[in-house]
Amino acid sequence: MDLKQECIDMIKLITDPLAEKDDLYEYEINEDSHVGFCLETGEDDYSCFCCDCEKYKQCNRSRIVYIKTDIELTSPGLADDTNWYFVFGREEEYKELQGKIHYINTHEELVSVMKEYKKRIEGFKDGYADFGERYSDIMEYAKRFAAQIKAEHDFFKVVNSEIMPIVMHWDYRNDHEWGGNTFTAGDFQTCGKQSVMNIYCSMGAETEDIKQRIRHEILHYCLFMAGLKNSDGDAVFHYLCGLYDAHAYKDMSGDEQDLYNKLLKVKEIIENEKSFTDEEKKGAINLFVDAIGTKHEDMDSESYLSKARLLEHILCSESVALDYDRRKEAV
Repeated sequence: MDLKQECIDMIKLITDPLAEKDDLYEYEINEDSHVGFCLETGEDDYSCFCCDCEKYKQCNRSRIVYIKTDIELTSPGLADDTNWYFVFGREEEYKELQGKIHYINTHEELVSVMKEYKKRIEGFKDGYADFGERYSDIMEYAKRFAAQIKAEHDFFKVVNSEIMPIVMHWDYRNDHEWGGNTFTAGDFQTCGKQSVMNIYCSMGAETEDIKQRIRHEILHYCLFMAGLKNSDGDAVFHYLCGLYDAHAYKDMSGDEQDLYNKLLKVKEIIENEKSFTDEEKKGAINLFVDAIGTKHEDMDSESYLSKARLLEHILCSESVALDYDRRKEAV
């Protein structure tokens, strides 16, 4: 038996029992493929996006080489290195691709590489099992967090905290830019009355990181359900992310930044008002959080206009010295 066939048999022996139980371990073997590799980055055709490379103009793909590989193995179980390449009976051609292509000339070298493959697959299996154990705890945390913000903000009362439409994905989003330096950790999507919160690359992530992503997406979701502005660049979203450590990463526009600054200023004034109880302060602040989250099309409502007038009054006077009836209205 030649080394190539022996390699294929070993891959099947290691992976087939797992693939029969779970399609996450399904794999594909392509023989005699010509694959392009970048000598600058070591990336293959599947992960190399030349137009995103800072050296593209100087290089103009001149550093791309095409190599005939005897086996191209594609397996989700390899995680970040989804594709492994094997070449048999030939010497290594490019030092820049060391570790990306496995050049195998002896049975001992094949066994060594297969041990590494088995180790990677088992590591994926263990990680998958570990995430399965964490999954229930994470979903319970999502419900608790939704219940918490619902209790702390009247405008979230419409949210059913027992039903959180969260989908955990072990891989990247479909439109992931493989040549970029960032990835989408999660997103909130709506289609008519349906909505879903997606959490990507969750299996290998730390639990606290996943929880932060969940807080981020739940705030999107709850603001949407409350009929308020809910985009990443909205002032109300930035404020709530700051309140709950939910990482608002997109900049606000000038108008939204102004609203955000006004909210922080009025919050400071209210918190310094000694005649207010803690509950009254909390209620008054939430009133203005609701106000800055009001959508443009709802700004002609009397409810919004009264809040806006009160907000400007407090900012102008730098005082919450209101009569009792008006104070009750603020709370």
